[in-house]
Amino acid sequence: MKFFNAGNITILIAILLIAQMSYMVSAIHENQDNQGIIYSIDADAGTNIRSTLSVKGGSSLNHGVLYQRVAHYLAWLSPVFSSSDTEDEKAEKRAHFSLVLISLFSMYLISFLLASLVSNENLYKILGTLLISAAILSENTWCNYVLRVHPDLFLALLSALFLFLIYRSRLKTNSKFLYFACLVAGACLSTKPIFFLFLPGLIFIEIPPVTSKGIKNLMKLYLLIAVSYFILVFPMFFTTIKSLV
Repeated sequence: MKFFNAGNITILIAILLIAQMSYMVSAIHENQDNQGIIYSIDADAGTNIRSTLSVKGGSSLNHGVLYQRVAHYLAWLSPVFSSSDTEDEKAEKRAHFSLVLISLFSMYLISFLLASLVSNENLYKILGTLLISAAILSENTWCNYVLRVHPDLFLALLSALFLFLIYRSRLKTNSKFLYFACLVAGACLSTKPIFFLFLPGLIFIEIPPVTSKGIKNLMKLYLLIAVSYFILVFPMFFTTIKSLV
């Protein structure tokens, strides 16, 4: 039967995946609220919403800034809420919607990365994404975690991408993947600085053996991570240093 070929099956699975995403986005839209109510339920979530309203993002350097900054700009595209809301309430609900949306699509992209490790075929990548995301959303604890306003899932996505790029750099022996991984590492640090615990592992990419070339390459990688980090957290880094001084 010609209908059941790989192309048609891929399209069918893609439609199911889009339908699943649409349902989740609709559910997120229907369950947004203002910062005060969210703060009374989850203090971290309320703080993240308040931080998102500022273009600087992030309440402090310790909690990172990238998650809130991405949501701040994404909020411009967020749907308009009830006309009975005040302008401040609308802004807070847009921020809430954007933050949860980032977490949701972080989960989908992590699922896609995992599926990509299993197969290079588009059919199996899309099918894997659908099945992994469905498994996560079908479990209440994980579903609530996905819908929580917190940067952990966004950090998990960036960390997964970081490891995936390192894997590709060793598989393809292409330094471009490794340099891009360092840029992503800077993004991880600007999301939550706790990511620095991963960074010593880069030593084993260039060392052993201990050579001057390996040490220079390692310093180049760490420098690229530092540059990426400082660009993404600017000007929060200098604001925090000033407050400490």
